[in-house]
Amino acid sequence: MSHRSQARPRAGKHRERPFAQWRPSGRPLGKLRTISQTAEILQTSERTVQRLIADGRLRAHRIGRLVRITDDDVAALLDATESL
Repeated sequence: MSHRSQARPRAGKHRERPFAQWRPSGRPLGKLRTISQTAEILQTSERTVQRLIADGRLRAHRIGRLVRITDDDVAALLDATESL
């Protein structure tokens, strides 16, 4: 019998888990918006949204090459800013 005929588990294989378990908070993301959509909501330019992300004031999620912002992240930004 050849040593290749024996079945053995592959190294690095992980168990399948629901997506929510992979997220640190375990909660669904909600609606994901583009930089353009976020700029429209905030009534600013796309460049301003990009600056807010770069400065760390607005949290963004990178999905491959795409950048998305959740409504919760926009709400957190507005909560953290000064009211007049």
